[in-house]
Amino acid sequence: MTRGLVAAMNRRMSLVEWVGVFAAALALLASFLPWRALSGPIAEVARGGLGVRAWTGAWGSGFSAWFPVLLLILAAVLIVAPRSGAGVTGTGLWLVCAAAAVVIIVINWITVPQPNAAELSRLGLNPGDVSASPGWGLYLGFAAAVLSMLAALVRLRAVRRSPASTGKR
Repeated sequence: MTRGLVAAMNRRMSLVEWVGVFAAALALLASFLPWRALSGPIAEVARGGLGVRAWTGAWGSGFSAWFPVLLLILAAVLIVAPRSGAGVTGTGLWLVCAAAAVVIIVINWITVPQPNAAELSRLGLNPGDVSASPGWGLYLGFAAAVLSMLAALVRLRAVRRSPASTGKR
C-alpha cells in the first residue's frame, strides 16, 4: 500500500516539488541542531566540566526558531496534498510559507539575545567570558527556507506559463 502511494506520488511530483519536500525535511533535521550557541570560557566549563550543552535547538530557542520549521513542514504538506487526493492547490501558499520562514529566521538571526551582563555579574562571573551566537543549525534551517522559497518561485512561474493557466492550447 505505502509503496504504491510513493510510486504514484513520484510519477506526479516534479523535481521542483521534491526540492520543496526535501527542504522541509532538511529544516526538520536542522531544528534539532544548534540554533543558538554560547561561546567563551564559561561555555567551555559548562561543556567540559559540567557536561551541560552550551547550545539550544530550534525547539528550545523560542517562537522565531520553531515556527519557521512548522511553516516549511506545512509547505511540504501543501505540495504533497494534491497528490493524495486532497482538493488543495497550494503553490502560492507554499511561496508565502517559505518566504515567511525566511523572514522569521533572519529576524531570529539578527536578534540572538546576549547573556544578561547584570545577572552574570551577580553570579560572580565576568560578562566578557561568554557570548551568544547563531549556531550552524540556524544556518542550515535558513538554507532550507531559501531553497524552499526558490523552488516555490520556480514552480509558480511554471504554473503561470502553462497553457492551462493562460487559456492557450
